[in-house]
Amino acid sequence: MKNTIRTIYIISDKQDEEFIQHKEKLISSRGYKILNPISMKYDYEKRFGKLSEQEWRTKLLAQLLKSDGILFLPGWEDDRFAQLEKEIADFCEKPTVKVFTSTGG
Repeated sequence: MKNTIRTIYIISDKQDEEFIQHKEKLISSRGYKILNPISMKYDYEKRFGKLSEQEWRTKLLAQLLKSDGILFLPGWEDDRFAQLEKEIADFCEKPTVKVFTSTGG
């Protein structure tokens, strides 16, 4: 059975939230469901309250495992948790998704 990518998990350094949310909108406009850790955290905290960093990271890893593919945004290499996310994605053989043109689309 062919693996169809429908859900993309974003791995980033989480430093430029506006940039990440802009990319999220572009990706979702192309028909993908996005698992954006920044948006997920805001939504979760609005509904249920604040979690410890350890609890939150556990929730993120669960979302990573549910995804069909991974999108790396610039700077992810500088974030220690993003490096762990990449290791897990590699171990689970999650494909890296390229949804942007080289002109930045």
